Amino acid sequence: MVTFLPDQRIGPAAVLRILRINPNCHFIIRPYQPGSYFGDDANIPNFVDICRHVMDDYAGVIPDGQAHMQLYNEPNMPRWAPQWEGFGDQLVDMQRYNENMLRIFGLLRITHPRWFYGIMALTIGNRDAWLVGSNDKVTVGIDAEDPQHRCRPDPLVRQERDHT
Repeated sequence: MVTFLPDQRIGPAAVLRILRINPNCHFIIRPYQPGSYFGDDANIPNFVDICRHVMDDYAGVIPDGQAHMQLYNEPNMPRWAPQWEGFGDQLVDMQRYNENMLRIFGLLRITHPRWFYGIMALTIGNRDAWLVGSNDKVTVGIDAEDPQHRCRPDPLVRQERDHT
């Protein structure tokens, strides 16, 4: 599996070279857009257009069943982090991330129904997103009404130890 941002000089020609070496290779494409860009919904149509253009570029190159779209990176990055670019690490932030992701994936599926859509790595040590599975090609969805599936703190509590 190869994961790349489409602006990293990995174009369709590089994908074809990789496929000649490994015809079963899967490709995860992640157009770069920080979660902080989505302070409101006004930027979603532009990002959907960016994703569609990228997907169009690779649709005829990557075989069916081997193309994956990933949105964002570390969406639960806390706002106080110097390199913050996520949605934030609070429940309301994770709900906004989830709503954005579901909306964007839904719009992308209209034109690219054979792609796989998935979630990304979370920032360690912050609030984790507990996502409800779906029966199709993506595991997404926070059910805010069901406490079992809400965003919640990491269940592994770190304890300070006395090393004296």
